[in-house]
Amino acid sequence: MKKNNIFDEVLTNSELINVTSDFGEILLDKNLSDGVLKDIPILGTFIKTYNIGTSIKDHLFIKKMCSFLNEFSNISINERYKEISQINHSEKYKISVGEKILYILDRCEDHEKAELTGYLFLKFLQEHINYEQFLKMVSVIERLSINELHEFIKKDIEDFEYSSLGITESYVEEVTVEDQDDWKASTKYVVNGGEMKSTLTDLGTKSHSILKEKL
Repeated sequence: MKKNNIFDEVLTNSELINVTSDFGEILLDKNLSDGVLKDIPILGTFIKTYNIGTSIKDHLFIKKMCSFLNEFSNISINERYKEISQINHSEKYKISVGEKILYILDRCEDHEKAELTGYLFLKFLQEHINYEQFLKMVSVIERLSINELHEFIKKDIEDFEYSSLGITESYVEEVTVEDQDDWKASTKYVVNGGEMKSTLTDLGTKSHSILKEKL
C-alpha cells in the first residue's frame, strides 16, 4: 500500500459537504491573511503542512482547489472512501490519489479547468468512468484550451484532428467506382471517396459526452 498524502484526508473528510459552500465567500475576501487561510475548515492542516500563504500564487491555487472540491462535495464519504481507497491499495499506481490530484491542480491553468477536473473526478467516484479514464481525460483538458474544448463538444468532429490526444482517430473514406453516365465525359469511371476523415475513439466518445454535460 502506498503512503497516503495529506490531501487524501481532505478528499475523504466527512465534513466536506458542510464547508464547500463557504469556500466562495472566503475566496472573495481580497484581504485574506495567513491566519484566515489556516482556519479554513478541512484545508487548515493541509495549508499549514505545505506552508501556503497569501501570495497571489497561493491564493490562486486555493481557488483552484476549492473549485475542484466543490464539484463532488455532495458525494457521501463512503462512496469517496471506497473509490479512493481501491486506487491507493492498488499495486498498479505508485502515487496516491491525493498526491496525484495535487500534481494535476498545480498544472491547471485556472480555476475553470480545475472545476472541469473536479467534474471528471465526480464521474470517477460515481463509477461512470474508471481511474485510468479519469487520468486520460484530465490530460485532454490540460492540453486543450477552454475554447478548443467548447469546439470539441459543439462542432462536427470531422473538422478536428486530435489523434495525438487519443480522442480521435483518422481513417480513409471508402472508395467507390461507378460507370460514367455522361458519355461525353473524358473519363470512363466516376471515383468517389478516398478522403481522410476523423472519428471519435472510445475515450473521445466518453470525453465528449461528459464534457457536454458540464460545458
